[in-house]
Amino acid sequence: MSSVLIEHGQYVNDAGTPIAGGKLYVGTQSADPVATSLTTVIYSDRALTIPIANPQSLGADGRALSKVWVDGEYSIQVNSLVGIVETQEFQDLDAGTGAAKASTLDVSNVLGVDVITGTTDAALSSLTANQQFIFTTAGENTTNITLNIDGTGARPVVKNYDQPILLAEFEAGQVVIVAYNEISNNFEWVNQNNKVVDFYIAPAVASAATTNVWVTDGNTVHVTGTTGITAFSPAASIGARRTVVFDGILTLTHSANLSLPGGVNYTTAAGDVIEVYADTLTQHNVVIHKKDGTAVVATEIPIKAWVNFNGTGVVAIRSSLNVSSITDNGVGDFTVNFATAMADVNYITIGSCPSNQGSNNYTLSEKSLNLIGTNNPQLKTTTQVRVQSAATNAAALSDQPHNYLQFLG
Repeated sequence: MSSVLIEHGQYVNDAGTPIAGGKLYVGTQSADPVATSLTTVIYSDRALTIPIANPQSLGADGRALSKVWVDGEYSIQVNSLVGIVETQEFQDLDAGTGAAKASTLDVSNVLGVDVITGTTDAALSSLTANQQFIFTTAGENTTNITLNIDGTGARPVVKNYDQPILLAEFEAGQVVIVAYNEISNNFEWVNQNNKVVDFYIAPAVASAATTNVWVTDGNTVHVTGTTGITAFSPAASIGARRTVVFDGILTLTHSANLSLPGGVNYTTAAGDVIEVYADTLTQHNVVIHKKDGTAVVATEIPIKAWVNFNGTGVVAIRSSLNVSSITDNGVGDFTVNFATAMADVNYITIGSCPSNQGSNNYTLSEKSLNLIGTNNPQLKTTTQVRVQSAATNAAALSDQPHNYLQFLG
């Protein structure tokens, strides 16, 4: 009795990506498909009259380029192909149907969306290896799925051999075909479609402190709004992935739930994209792709404040970031006041004051305890810092027209 290998079936890897250009090997049941493919004849027609090459190549969409028919039971293996190197992506040693198992049974009286039950006219008391069933779903699933046919017991429904069905992958009124895998004691989803392998844009979700990027039924989701994100909601399964596109500017905060590159927070720009991988249900590893194409420098120390000012006469700020004012304490002595306080007093002050006054070189730095013989205490808090400009070859403070300061922390 001839058996068809999933006529419109699509083979994908663990990441849900079609195995484009891969190889489909068909071999002897319960034996290595690659080794026994040399002696296993496969055909392009139901009558088994037109032999075709074994293995078969997969197209760009991960589907075999030809319908594949084989006589009776068989084993199957799908390899990805990079150059001349093949890597196993999928294997099933117990596939196909014999003469006693050829038909696909209709399942009626279908109830439930996650815990699904149904009956067949055959009123089965047990299931047969590789038996296929077809039914129409009663609604959209909200979590992983089990199926109980004719009261023979609830068994998991999986895709891609061993992956659970995720949130909303079964839609209301969807026609589903499953095959019973006796070895794994589960049902394998036979006619899964492109939407399941993540070629689908989901409805947008609004940003929130905890944002649920898993709630929709597509793999790519836009996040709107500017509310900062400190966590993602739990994923439906370990290994789940999402591509997230940000429509606005917001801050992602590194945490145990949200693992960002370098362990530092990141502020998005509109159009930035991140890849989210559920390493556990509650730990999400993130890869960032900036829209402008520049690299994400995770180890950079951010500049928290800077100022360019004229220290002669009345102090005048030319330009600044996070500096509210500068107090003139006397010749060459200034206090820089921050608009927003630093996180702590361990920030770094970097200063310079270029001058064309003869051969003297001038420095601009935090006021030290005994600079040029003075004994005034250093002033450095989270809201202000005291700095001095002085000639390096003379023990004297001096007002300079060009003073540049950066504060890192």
